[in-house]
Amino acid sequence: MEAMVNDSAENLSDQERRVFSYLSELEDTSLKPEMEIVNGMSMCATDVTSALESLEKKGLVEGRDHRWRAITESDRMHGVDAGNDAR
Repeated sequence: MEAMVNDSAENLSDQERRVFSYLSELEDTSLKPEMEIVNGMSMCATDVTSALESLEKKGLVEGRDHRWRAITESDRMHGVDAGNDAR
């Protein structure tokens, strides 16, 4: 699975890379409101939303009710990924 994540991370657009880096560097790994991410990134909301949705499809972030977080290595070790969230 790690190779798949590395492949996904290598194929990111600039916007996806910026958003993923921002979420990955946060010490608090809980779900963050989308507008908090937009404000923290100084990017337009449409670009952030598009990047988050794309990152979710690639299994790099998890989202629920306009709240998002990066999926950590610890999550992966314990079988948590974007496909396993309860919506």
